Amino acid sequence: MESSPAYSSAKDCAEIAKRIFRYNKNVKIISLVRNPVDRAYSAWNMYKKRVESGDADWWVNYVVNKTGSVPELVVRRSREEYSDFTLYIENELKAVNLGARIEASVLPQGYYHYAIEQYRAVFGEQYQVIKNEDLMNNTPGELSKLTQFLDLLQHDWSMLKGERVFEGQYENKIESSIRMKLEEFYKAANEKLHDLTGISY
Repeated sequence: MESSPAYSSAKDCAEIAKRIFRYNKNVKIISLVRNPVDRAYSAWNMYKKRVESGDADWWVNYVVNKTGSVPELVVRRSREEYSDFTLYIENELKAVNLGARIEASVLPQGYYHYAIEQYRAVFGEQYQVIKNEDLMNNTPGELSKLTQFLDLLQHDWSMLKGERVFEGQYENKIESSIRMKLEEFYKAANEKLHDLTGISY
C-alpha cells in the first residue's frame, strides 16, 4: 500500500495514472476528498508550522529536492502570510487572476474533479472516491465498503470508537469572509465533483 496526495494533485496526474497502470494494471486506487476550503486551511497550517520551526525556505528546498532545480518566476511568500491565512489566500487569489505561480500554493489541490476524471479513465471500476467527512462520521460503514472494494475478508469495524490518529489543533478558525470567498472560488469545481461522484460541498 502507498498513500500520497501528490498522485492526484500534480499537474501531470493523467500521466501518473498511466504510469501506475503500466506498473500494475491490477492496482486499486482510492481517492479521499474533503471540503476543499478546509483542505486549503489545513495545508496552510502545516506550512505555517514549518516556517515557525525555522525553515523559512522549506518550499524552495522541497522543489529542489523533487525536481533538481530552483523554481523560477515564482511569487515568494512573505513571513506575514504564514501567520495570516486571509492574507495568504488573498495574495494567492491575486496570483491566480494574474496567471502567476506562487510559492506554496494551497488552492489548486482542491480541484478534485480533474484527477478523478483521469484516474477513472485509466482504472475504471478499480477506482473509488470516498468523502472524508463520511469516513469520519461513519467510520465502520465506510471501511466496510472499502473492504468490499478491495476484495478483502469482511471485518467488524465497530470496535473503532472514533479515535483519530491525527487531528489538527488550529489556533483560530477561518474568517467567515475568506471562507465565503473560497466557497465561491471552488463553486464550479465542486459542481463538477458532484456530477462525477455525487459528493457535494
